[in-house]
Amino acid sequence: MEENFTNELIREYIPKKSKFNKVSRLEITNIQNRLNNRPLIILEYITLNQMFFNNTESKLSSQSLD
Repeated sequence: MEENFTNELIREYIPKKSKFNKVSRLEITNIQNRLNNRPLIILEYITLNQMFFNNTESKLSSQSLD
């Protein structure tokens, strides 16, 4: 995913000129979970987590067949 796109998504939760050291770990974790579980048009409405875990599962199952 493109860095600018990712930054725009993060900026929906943390406004520009905000100090990142003022954002708690819990807030960062919550933002991370929201972004990773957000359906994206470019991925045909699947989430980043779904894409990652589907690819990981398929690779693991293909390795176990070898």
